[in-house]
Amino acid sequence: MGYVKTGRHLLGAHKARSFRIRPSQPRMMAKQDPAAGGDAKVALAGSTLRMGVCMRAPYSYKTASDESPDPYASNNSPWTGFAVQTFELLARNQSINIQFVEGTYEQHVKNMEKGDVDSIVSGMFLTRDVRQKYSKWGFTHSFWQSGISILVPVKKGNNAFVAIITNAEMWVSIFLIVASIVVFGHIYWVLERESDKDSVYNQDGEFEAGVVPHGYFEGVFMGMWWSAATMTTVGYGDVFPKTHKGRACGCCIAFVCMVLVAIFVGSITTAMTVSAVGDTDSGINSVKDLDGMKVGVLAGTMCDSFMTKHSKADLVRVQLMGDAVDALAKGKIAAIVGVTDVLRYQSVKHAGTSKIVGFPFHQHGLVWPFNDKSSNVRALGGAKPMADAVSAALLALEDAQSLDVIVQSYFADH
Repeated sequence: MGYVKTGRHLLGAHKARSFRIRPSQPRMMAKQDPAAGGDAKVALAGSTLRMGVCMRAPYSYKTASDESPDPYASNNSPWTGFAVQTFELLARNQSINIQFVEGTYEQHVKNMEKGDVDSIVSGMFLTRDVRQKYSKWGFTHSFWQSGISILVPVKKGNNAFVAIITNAEMWVSIFLIVASIVVFGHIYWVLERESDKDSVYNQDGEFEAGVVPHGYFEGVFMGMWWSAATMTTVGYGDVFPKTHKGRACGCCIAFVCMVLVAIFVGSITTAMTVSAVGDTDSGINSVKDLDGMKVGVLAGTMCDSFMTKHSKADLVRVQLMGDAVDALAKGKIAAIVGVTDVLRYQSVKHAGTSKIVGFPFHQHGLVWPFNDKSSNVRALGGAKPMADAVSAALLALEDAQSLDVIVQSYFADH
């Protein structure tokens, strides 16, 4: 398998182990199916295909310099990934030679239109728009299916102390508790005060238990003391209502302040929990929530087309997913809309800084396209016969369960 590099240098690849990728297993399986897809092998054997390859992890990506290259690639190609390994397995079983041509996804689509590459190894999602735009192309049987998801940054919470003192709900509950103490303290004083001041004190000159002074400051202060003790369910017993009206007041403050204290304690607990988890809600759960926001998409992809038609977001088109992830981390965009598998890979790679929200939508199959403008494809009978032959080989591998190890290596958590 040859390896050709065109265009500018692509994003540095991520190590395979970060996404449950174990390249050795599927590549070992590749040697175990020499007879799969025999009918297609007659048409494809000995042919050389120029396959466009781009950074589109986990479908296709470059191994890092400290990792071993594909042991089965004749030219030690640094490219790997789910789609790459799947096509390499198919190619080995059909005796097809592969020449990888490096570039961006958008470049490869243009190159296919001109016939400069035979197909895109990372695949193309077969949407209705793609069928209509490239009606003369041939498309293989789907080798994987995925949808669109939204990636948002994880907003870190403050430390526990800052989170508590900046919690607006807590300060509102404190204000209501203090106001309740003052109000009910006055009510208690009005209802329980003694007109005969001499009855307020006992023979030792101390306040008689349960008796409220007639004077405003002494009486209200005692009423507030009683309100605070009742509200916090302390109940020292030094002050208590003696009249029916006073006891009715006590019932009211008990029930009212149960709610206020619950709100107060709940607000502190919430602030501490959010601080410990370190993640606050972004407010984004669907495409509609992105209206008016800057949103990153890969140019020329299914996601770009979908967002252009169905969203009022301010789209920021990039060539590489790494550029979009960097923009998200720096706050230049509010979210990234992309293929679910690709975004899941990025969320694992950048654990703790981003997360996928909502559920995947707009599901479509991932296929390999072929175009008659390619001389190689024409020599093999044309785009649609070529796609049919590759599909037959792919279906034979699926029937023999030869792809199971590759699928499990990349998508074991699906």
